[in-house]
Amino acid sequence: MNVFAYGGLDRESAILPVTDGNTALEVGKTYTIAASLGMFLIAYPNKDQLTDFEFEYKTGKFVEKDKMDFTVLITLVCFAIAIVLMFYAIKYRMKKPKGTTG
Repeated sequence: MNVFAYGGLDRESAILPVTDGNTALEVGKTYTIAASLGMFLIAYPNKDQLTDFEFEYKTGKFVEKDKMDFTVLITLVCFAIAIVLMFYAIKYRMKKPKGTTG
């Protein structure tokens, strides 16, 4: 199967290759393009070969998996620090003798 994708709003304006060097799309890879640019997909089978073709597309903000994992890690670390700080604040409040201010 030969599959190519180009950026553009219609068949006539879709001239921006999605891949480097205008190579065919590869199975299992993720390709992104700005929704405002649009995408034109071309797919054709190899000669004399039985072919199945399907694809999946999504619209919305794209977050790379590695960046998403890093964001989750930073969020968890910040949450853990906040819990530790609250623990020490409560411990400090409990140790303070009655009648003192501050």
